[in-house]
Amino acid sequence: MIAHCDAPYGETDAEGRSTETLFTLHLYLNDSKAEAADPSKADLIGGATDLLSGDEKRKVAVHCKAGRVLIFQHMGVLHSGADVYNGVKYTMRTDLSYEMVRPGGAA
Repeated sequence: MIAHCDAPYGETDAEGRSTETLFTLHLYLNDSKAEAADPSKADLIGGATDLLSGDEKRKVAVHCKAGRVLIFQHMGVLHSGADVYNGVKYTMRTDLSYEMVRPGGAA
């Protein structure tokens, strides 16, 4: 996968309430052999989420482990999905959304 940063998304509803996404939440649903307590019971090889330095020369690989949650800022966090060499990677990705609350309780 190509290295990228996730983009924030924002909207304002009919009542004037503003919401914006600032963070990505990535939930892993199965184990890779690299993280499985018993690697013989895991089929997945590869599929880590690589967090990269700006020049892409350094990385931290977050390997798939069922129940692991990776949360990171959209802006400035360069990342990519590593190739899956065997098995299937099961994951869920969503954004964390925030509503702007103005002083005095008005949204």
